[in-house]
Amino acid sequence: MSEEQKKTSGGLINRSNLILLIIAIVFAWPLITRTAGSVAGVIFTILFLPFVLICSFGGAAIGIASGGIATIAAGIAVCMQDPAGGALTMGVGFLLMALAIVFLLLAVWMAFRVVPWLYGKIRGLFRRLRGRGRKERES
Repeated sequence: MSEEQKKTSGGLINRSNLILLIIAIVFAWPLITRTAGSVAGVIFTILFLPFVLICSFGGAAIGIASGGIATIAAGIAVCMQDPAGGALTMGVGFLLMALAIVFLLLAVWMAFRVVPWLYGKIRGLFRRLRGRGRKERES
């Protein structure tokens, strides 16, 4: 028995197994990277979705409020020539302002109620995955 065979028979990887492992990794690498990228994308989406929604609702509130202000100003200007049309335009502006307030309240509600609740649930999930949740419940 040669010296190299004695080393490999003790459980070390011989050259042929190493070459096969390298070939398998080379051919499986696209599958590994796509799977890891997909998992990372799902995790980041779950983590950052509340912040995206808060910013979206806040931006919608700002945009709708500015449209409401412009519509109210246009209604005041139209009211000089056509009182009914001006009142209608101002009414639409007030409805837009009310909708902006609803979006603003929704953004604030998500920021202070939904996000802490969601991250508490995610933290509990990770604690259960690590096994800490069982130990805390038993004691």
